[in-house]
Amino acid sequence: MGTAAIVGAVISGVGSVMSYKSQSAAASAQKDAARDAQRLAEMNAVASERETAQEAENLARQQGKEQAINRARAAATGMAGGGSLDMVMDEQKNIHGKEMSWLQQSGKSRADILRRQGDTAYKTGMAQASSLRSQAKGSLIGGAGSFFGTANKEGWFE
Repeated sequence: MGTAAIVGAVISGVGSVMSYKSQSAAASAQKDAARDAQRLAEMNAVASERETAQEAENLARQQGKEQAINRARAAATGMAGGGSLDMVMDEQKNIHGKEMSWLQQSGKSRADILRRQGDTAYKTGMAQASSLRSQAKGSLIGGAGSFFGTANKEGWFE
């Protein structure tokens, strides 16, 4: 049994263990990154929803002011309520309602997209972590096979 074979087998075994540890650590880090990406996307989605709610509140306030100004202007010109004034005010409310609905739907859509991006990042990261774990196991098994192959060839098991 040659010294070179023993040294080679030991080096191969040590290298396999080191590779396993490194790839396992990388897999753990990848899982952490995947979870962080999903958490960050959720935080962004919540922030987007809050921004949309604030924008909706501001829009409602602005729309209320516009309607009050238009009623005041109509009153200042001597227009009485009813008839065409009511039609104009109803149309303005209808337009304002559509603006508000669009704002709320676009905000919801933005938050949904952020959440889906987080879910995709999470799934991708977890798949990569799984792949790294498989590679780590493969390295360890390959190193063990190489070690035992060399040992068998050198007659260590006889």
